[in-house]
Amino acid sequence: MKIFTLRPNENWICDTIANEFDQFIGQVSTRNAYESDVVWLLADFCWNQIPYEMLKKKKVVVTCHHYVPSKFDVNVQRDFKRRDEIVDLYHVPNERTKEFIQQYTKKPIIMIPYWINLDFWKLPKNVHEDNLRSIVRNKLNLPHDKFLIASFQRDTEGSGISQGIYLPKIEKGPDTFCDLVEYDHQTSENVEVLLGGWRRQYVISRLEKMNIKYHYFELPTKETIRDMYIVSSLYVVGSRYEGGPQAILEAAALKTPIISTPVGLAEQVLHPSSINRDLTQCIVNNEMIEYAYNNIVENFDIKKVIPQYLKMFEEI
Repeated sequence: MKIFTLRPNENWICDTIANEFDQFIGQVSTRNAYESDVVWLLADFCWNQIPYEMLKKKKVVVTCHHYVPSKFDVNVQRDFKRRDEIVDLYHVPNERTKEFIQQYTKKPIIMIPYWINLDFWKLPKNVHEDNLRSIVRNKLNLPHDKFLIASFQRDTEGSGISQGIYLPKIEKGPDTFCDLVEYDHQTSENVEVLLGGWRRQYVISRLEKMNIKYHYFELPTKETIRDMYIVSSLYVVGSRYEGGPQAILEAAALKTPIISTPVGLAEQVLHPSSINRDLTQCIVNNEMIEYAYNNIVENFDIKKVIPQYLKMFEEI
């Protein structure tokens, strides 16, 4: 069996998943779609980059990360139905996505979560966690005495940016994030924000209006992102729709305090008390940090999850 993985080449999580998968499975992987037995459309919106007639001759697996109902318009539905004709199996990372696409297909759907490479996303064992955070705050030139609320994602729509119009990517909930930051800042002036990722204009503009200080790393390396988790006092997932996000796995693996709305993998990873649509009602403490960390080690390690994907491909 040979598997070809279609990726978007956008320096996005799909690219990371595809690269790690290819490295893990070795000779089973191929970068030549023509010689493959299975085509994995990991970035479903790129599916027409492969000739339709060729896809009809292959076993095709499509990963659906998440869909935003308000954006699932006539054109998106038409594209979905056209692609559905050549799909053998759908893969989803969470139950909500499965429930959504079941409305539009009769093809089989299997749920397998994303994985995390714990060889990379881990704390060094030779440094106490408190000392480590102090060392890394020095490294990143961040204040030691501030409560840093963190968010690392792209959450501003591309349209309008060149005209100075910053529209929130509503599924990512940047407005929800800003509302929480404002609430916490009113409680304590010790609050500052740590941002990472491209297109954060909406959040930045709101923080500036609220006169809340922020620290921004626009295009950080993976190593810098790992350091940013380590120094974060709280990571916030305020999304309305998610496939993961991968931040839940990464923060939990690095024992970063994290709260989330009930989206994606949140309920599979985090303690129930750390999940709420009203983020101000979320609770996070050492017990819940350990709960999420142990869950990651037990259920989401790349060495345990990728074999589930291989079994999925073998069975079709």
